[in-house]
Amino acid sequence: MEEKEEEEDEIVRLRLGETMSLRVVMQGLPAPTVNWTKDGCGALRPEVQCSVSAQTKSALCQLRRVTSGDAGRYTVSIHNSRGTDRRNFNVVVLEAP
Repeated sequence: MEEKEEEEDEIVRLRLGETMSLRVVMQGLPAPTVNWTKDGCGALRPEVQCSVSAQTKSALCQLRRVTSGDAGRYTVSIHNSRGTDRRNFNVVVLEAP
C-alpha cells in the first residue's frame, strides 16, 4: 500500500435522527491499522462506533440518531508498513424546514 493522492470527499446527506454508516473496503499485507477522525481532530465522540472486519475487509464508522453537531468531515486513515491511504466523508445533517 503506497501513499495515494486524496480523492474528493464523498458527500453523505442524512436527516436529523438517522443512522450514519461510513464504510470503506480495505486490504493490505501486513494487515493495516485503521483510524477515524472528525474535522481533523484525533478523537470521535464515545457514541460513535468504529469497527474493522477481516471477513468483509472493511472498516465501518457508525452513529445512531445523528444531530446537527455530527455534521463535518470524517476521515479514515488506513496504514501499514507499505504506506497510508485516506478517504474523506463530508457528512451533512439536514434538519426539517
